[in-house]
Amino acid sequence: MSQWALFWLLCTLSTALTVVGGARGEAAEQTHSFDIKFDIKGAPGQRAVQPNAKELLQAEKVLDEVFGREIVKAKSSTEKGKLAKEILEAVRDEQDLAVKFAGLQIARRLAIEALDGKLGLEIVREIVQNFEPAEEIPATDRLTEGDRLWLSAEKAQGRDRLSKQLEAIECWLYSDIKTGLVAKKWELRVQQLQSASALITLDWKNALLRGQHLKYDTRQDSISGWCYPQEYIEWPVDLAARSYDVALLYSSRGNAGGYLMAISLFTTTNYYQPLMTLHTELISTGGWNIYAEKSFGIIKVPRPGRYILRVHAIRRLGPDFEPCLVNVRAVFLR
Repeated sequence: MSQWALFWLLCTLSTALTVVGGARGEAAEQTHSFDIKFDIKGAPGQRAVQPNAKELLQAEKVLDEVFGREIVKAKSSTEKGKLAKEILEAVRDEQDLAVKFAGLQIARRLAIEALDGKLGLEIVREIVQNFEPAEEIPATDRLTEGDRLWLSAEKAQGRDRLSKQLEAIECWLYSDIKTGLVAKKWELRVQQLQSASALITLDWKNALLRGQHLKYDTRQDSISGWCYPQEYIEWPVDLAARSYDVALLYSSRGNAGGYLMAISLFTTTNYYQPLMTLHTELISTGGWNIYAEKSFGIIKVPRPGRYILRVHAIRRLGPDFEPCLVNVRAVFLR
């Protein structure tokens, strides 16, 4: 073989090897492109690392400029729940990941304060779908922590209970176990959370007025004329056998509202001996047209059925020149 023929053969082999190598590299790159995580809905999605403390601080400043006043103004559970939804929708498509993460955390806190488990669950899913967990631990350890939090929530009440339940469900979602009996157990827990978060509203239009001076006030959308402490308001209500966080939406003026008030639960067969009574102090809201929500605490319903819920006054807390107590717009059970 001549030198020119040998030189040509070597050049041909080198070119072929270059092409094959390039093709293998491209194939390897294409294969690697499928090595990505899947979000909790099953669609491909890349989770981001959670922002560090400095990034989070800057993000919180941005959110404070946009939502700070609304957060301060949101006093009632209804207002906090509405604002949580607004923040959630605002940050869904946010490009700044630190702002998105901080916004989801604020919305989560507001949803818990509003005792809105369904909304809290939606926010937790959004967090898990878009961000890596704070620390990497084995799935079995994460599930163990989730079980611990859930059992701890069973012993808690109100906002503390909901906060721990959401944290437990977050552990399960990050474990990425979607099949089998373990997944079934957690799906049942999610259903339990959703059903327990249903809001029952006893509004003024459906109340039974036990007193000749009480009246339905269409201008105020409430019950007014409560100037005699011996009078009271009742609602018949169907309840499940569980615990309810009970709150009153009311208004008062000046020094009015300086009363120790109570909410009692009765069976339909015994109107004289309550199953349970909650007490709290109601102070002025700043005017008869300014309404505020006040939590009375937790009522435990022993068995499912129809009950009577009564709002009544116990005593005045101090001197007050305002003759009337409060206007009542609604009672909330969560």
